[in-house]
Amino acid sequence: MIRNYIVIATRNLMNSKLYSTINIVGLSIGIACCLLLALFVLDELSYDKYNKNASEIFRVVNLQIEGSRYTNMALTQGVLAPELTKNFGEVKAATRVALIYRSLKVKIQWKEKYWR
Repeated sequence: MIRNYIVIATRNLMNSKLYSTINIVGLSIGIACCLLLALFVLDELSYDKYNKNASEIFRVVNLQIEGSRYTNMALTQGVLAPELTKNFGEVKAATRVALIYRSLKVKIQWKEKYWR
C-alpha cells in the first residue's frame, strides 16, 4: 500500500514540476520559519531559569514618552539600586548594569626575537 502511495506521489511530482517545486519550497520555508520562531520563544521563556530563585528576579524598566511614541528602556538612574534596597523591604538585593560602548584595545609589545 505504501509503495502505491510513493509511486503516485512520484508521478505527480514529475508531471507538474513547477507546481511541485513551488509547493516544496513554500513548505520548507514555512517549516524553517516555524522552527526559528519556536527556538526564539523557547529562548525567551528560558531567561534566568538557571537560577534557583528565578521567580524572585525582577527587572526595572523605564517608560520614556516622546510625543506619541512610547519606549521601554532598561536603563535607569544610577542611584536607583541603592534606593530600592533602602526604601523597600521586599527588595533583598539590587544591582545596576552599565552599558559601555567602547572597543577593546589590546597593546602587544613585540621583542626583536619575534620579528625574525
